[in-house]
Amino acid sequence: MSSLLALSWFACSGGDVSPATAWEDDTLSTGTDATAVDTGDTAAPMDTGQSDSGPPPDTEPPEREPVDYRVTGPFAVALGSRSVTSSGGCTMTVGTHQPQGVADAPVVVLAHGFSRTPAQVAGWAAHLASWGLRAVTPALCHLNILDTQHEANGRDLADLASQLGGSAVFVGHSAGGLASLLAASQDPSALAVIGLDLTDTEGLAETAASSLAVPYYGLVGESSDCNSQNNGIAVARAAPDAWALRITEADHCDFEDETDWLCTTFCPGTNDQFQDTDIQDTIRGLLTGAAMDAAGLDSAAQDWWVDGGAFRTQLDATGRVSDLGG
Repeated sequence: MSSLLALSWFACSGGDVSPATAWEDDTLSTGTDATAVDTGDTAAPMDTGQSDSGPPPDTEPPEREPVDYRVTGPFAVALGSRSVTSSGGCTMTVGTHQPQGVADAPVVVLAHGFSRTPAQVAGWAAHLASWGLRAVTPALCHLNILDTQHEANGRDLADLASQLGGSAVFVGHSAGGLASLLAASQDPSALAVIGLDLTDTEGLAETAASSLAVPYYGLVGESSDCNSQNNGIAVARAAPDAWALRITEADHCDFEDETDWLCTTFCPGTNDQFQDTDIQDTIRGLLTGAAMDAAGLDSAAQDWWVDGGAFRTQLDATGRVSDLGG
């Protein structure tokens, strides 16, 4: 496919939206299509390093050991879906991924890319839920070839998080990353934004990032038409509190889970060093580490991102990631 076709398929423009219905509590009961699933091989439950009664007087609790977030977490996940209407009149089908036995789980809102569906981020959502996060995957109303309104998508995501009744980590792929950043910039309860090969349009994300009040974690792939020649890098650089890494040999489709033939046809990549499964393992570990850090569930999760951390050192040493450079 020509680069022009690829660019037109993933490129986007601006827009608007506007009054609302209440979110019903996402219980897995009558009216919710929910199925409990076992997510596969699991890691041992996380040890907080403290007993229920806290550490003895005058002693420090032991440091947390870094966790390998590439593997499935300790919680079984219940899958469901429901329809939610935003204050702007957007009715979204929202997939729910609920960790079983976790009360008041922190919320992660995952937004798909241009002309994509929640199916393309459902794998990430299930993995995050296995680590104790309540992950939801809305179908954005204004992110297709007939209706592209980034500001409206941002407002819809912020409104969805409000209806969920808690502080949220916003995660988005491609133009869904733009919508997620816009949502976090207007949601006073937002915890963080995680961009998965985020693409910007007309500087909307870069402008919003410059005054972002929460951390921004950015993962980018190799430059291509499908990620607008890596214009998401400028967004990461604009954010006051940002972590950002390039994933070696990652193409735009590697940031979906699961991807499909439509993406890989328009946005192919090459794999001279790493297989797609290796690349996605790297993305999975960094995404989960960022979400656990932002949600305050693991004080050692920055080990995936900070220079000198055990997992970051391992990723650097094997050439799987690199800094964005000057």
